[in-house]
Amino acid sequence: MIGVIGSIFLSGDGPDAAPGGLAGRVAVAAAAAGAAVEIVAKIGDDPSGDALLLALARSGVGHVAVLRDPIHPTAQQRTLEEPGSDWVEDTDA
Repeated sequence: MIGVIGSIFLSGDGPDAAPGGLAGRVAVAAAAAGAAVEIVAKIGDDPSGDALLLALARSGVGHVAVLRDPIHPTAQQRTLEEPGSDWVEDTDA
């Protein structure tokens, strides 16, 4: 089993949401290559945290060692929907 430790955030919205951050991308890539992966991280105890856990599960990444923090919201990354804009807001709290 591979254990990945680090900060993760929710990238995107809805069913296309994916784990973001270096730790999230490494965990997803290792799971896609067939490894058993568990991620160790802290996220908010909020709807975005729920969506992030679902995105991890869809990617085949175990998340039993993810701490849910009720004080700090889950970090998110969203692209603004302005024509021609590639600016990304990271709402890491």
